[in-house]
Amino acid sequence: MFKANEVSYGVLAKRRLGILKKMAKVGPFIMATPTYLKVRCGYPDCKCAGPKEDRHEKLHLSWGDAQGQGTAYVPVDLREEVLQWIENYWTVKEYMKEMTELSRQMIKMYARTIGRVKRQQRKAALLAKTGKAKI
Repeated sequence: MFKANEVSYGVLAKRRLGILKKMAKVGPFIMATPTYLKVRCGYPDCKCAGPKEDRHEKLHLSWGDAQGQGTAYVPVDLREEVLQWIENYWTVKEYMKEMTELSRQMIKMYARTIGRVKRQQRKAALLAKTGKAKI
């Protein structure tokens, strides 16, 4: 029924629960791409009025989803927190890949084992009900 290196359906289900628990601990996340822009602040005596490399750096987020594309300026006070949200998104995405792989394995295993048994039981019950015995 099972190959030597294949785990059981129950083990896969427990692994999925473990991934769900990890996902719950990740915290807030955001799907966006951070982009740093060099800008001038407007004060003529500021260092940013000089060469481009001396300009102030500001963070923008850009994204594309079902509602379209968008961008947003990230205030300096929120910069570190928002960058952590982006890191959290990539962590959640990795967990989603793991969850998907486990779910696919469970579906294949179900079809190969449990589903086959249930189909055979239904077929036997139908044959018994109609009085036709399998010869």
